[in-house]
Order: sequence, then structure tokens, then C-alpha cells
Amino acid sequence: MIADVLDEVILPEDLDSEDYLSFNTMLRWLQWFRENLQRIEGYLRTAGYQILNLGEELLFTPDLLLNKIIEGVSK
Repeated sequence: MIADVLDEVILPEDLDSEDYLSFNTMLRWLQWFRENLQRIEGYLRTAGYQILNLGEELLFTPDLLLNKIIEGVSK
């Protein structure tokens, strides 16, 4: 459900949806995600470098790794 809110599958306009949450709950989730995005990216880069041995270029790429993971999963 949280992923659906972050991916904008469930929107505040979906009043008739059985999955509808309160507008304030959705805003809190989105705010938390935006505030923690850099930390999440750091964890992903660290795991990729230290655990998966993906190389130093992973640490310095300007692209968001989270987006690359989401794109890879959705293919």
C-alpha cells in the first residue's frame, strides 16, 4: 500500500477506492520518503559496493540507484 502511494497508483482523488487512505497519511508517507531518500541511496550504494562488489563507479554515479532498481524490477 505504501509503495502504491509513493508510485502514485493510489492518489488522494481515489475517494471511491477500497484502498483509499486518509490524505494526511499519504502526505506523511511521501514526506518521510523524500526526507530519507538520500539515506536510502547511501545504503544502496554501500551495499552495492561492499556486498555486491559493483565497483567505485557505483559510488559516484549521479543517477538515483533506487530508480534503476525500480526500472529493473518493472521490466
